[in-house]
Amino acid sequence: MIKHIHIVGINRHGGSLLARLLDNHPDVASYPLESGFPEDFKIYNFGDFLNGSPTYIPDFKDYKNNICEFLEIPEKKNKIIHEWGKEKSDPVGVRKNYLEKAFYQNVKTDFDYSKYISLIKKSNLEVKSVHEIYDAMHTAYFNSWDNGLHKGNLKFVVMQSSGGLFMKSFDKYFEEFKDSFILCPIRDIKTYIASEKTRLARIYFGSRRFQNPRVPNFLVKAFDVYDLETQIRTWLVALTRLVILQEKYGIDGKFIVYRYENLVNDTSNVMKSFCNKMNLKFDPILLKPTIGGLNWLGNSHTGKQTGINLSSYYKKVLREEEINLIRKKSSKLIEFLDSDKSTPINLSKIPKNILYDYDTQLEFSKNEKIWAIYSAFAFRGYRSSRVKKVGWIAIIAFLFSKFTYLVNIPRLIKLRLFPGLGKQNYT
Repeated sequence: MIKHIHIVGINRHGGSLLARLLDNHPDVASYPLESGFPEDFKIYNFGDFLNGSPTYIPDFKDYKNNICEFLEIPEKKNKIIHEWGKEKSDPVGVRKNYLEKAFYQNVKTDFDYSKYISLIKKSNLEVKSVHEIYDAMHTAYFNSWDNGLHKGNLKFVVMQSSGGLFMKSFDKYFEEFKDSFILCPIRDIKTYIASEKTRLARIYFGSRRFQNPRVPNFLVKAFDVYDLETQIRTWLVALTRLVILQEKYGIDGKFIVYRYENLVNDTSNVMKSFCNKMNLKFDPILLKPTIGGLNWLGNSHTGKQTGINLSSYYKKVLREEEINLIRKKSSKLIEFLDSDKSTPINLSKIPKNILYDYDTQLEFSKNEKIWAIYSAFAFRGYRSSRVKKVGWIAIIAFLFSKFTYLVNIPRLIKLRLFPGLGKQNYT
């Protein structure tokens, strides 16, 4: 059986860095994109595919001898659309000369989707548990990506989900996936909000998820029609949830909480700590972030970069009054987190009176459905814009969006005429 390493958190918390550090280890296969468990629409039948929505582990009793149907994997790969306003990142994460992000413009790679589905179907009648179903999916995926070049020994597989913190039942995860682990990052609130503000500003200025042209930092800093109070609340709610989960599963078990900043600043010791916990042989490759064996070039918000860098760009995109409000709401929590350099970090030491809504969440945690609804509402509106009188920034946003459209026309035409050769600019 393959051991799972499931990296869970909330958006912009740096889980992708750990997934990339684990990439290329001889015993590990790491997905090149986020890959979590399905969302649970039985609790409420609406969802916006954002943080707070509950995910769940499917029941084997619902299995009908069809892994693709059970895991909602389309038997025919989704059509690639190169049309303005409709471009999407690849749900598989790999296609001909395309790998996850815009930075990898000269990569030679491919994914045999037909082989992927064929290998999955061969296992339809062999699986006897949810774990075996996912093992069949993982094996098929990594055998279909460049003919198995990136699968290693497949003793471990890494899945990373920026909404995974809201899994409905971690008990179910540990029951189904024996000898597997949950790793949870917690990131500094200022860099979290700075990254999320940048994301919202890019939507506002019409650049969406396109790498080029980038919205200048001074325009991101001037952007002020997002809900900062809600952004702060999401971080506080997530931290309290982590405290409650760690109190349940302990600090020395398979539920591991770590600080993103500690991973960046002390990569060797943090990765060795993970290896000791998971019985994974330490290898120097764990100190170098890669994707499919290639150098990882960072994320879509900080821009192209190499190696491991602790970004402090929040000062470039957050105004002084925004930083002051963040500190007012979280200064004691920031002080506690900054004082602890250990891995795992023991959040149970945080005084309960400085946590956000601890008593309510603790009570709700006794009921999966109630806690799931609470979490979903806690994140509602965190990507909403505030109604405000139109000013100069709205005019600039309109003009910038038109400029972005013009810049991307030649690229879109090239992608249509020469599939696999045009620059993949959608991140």
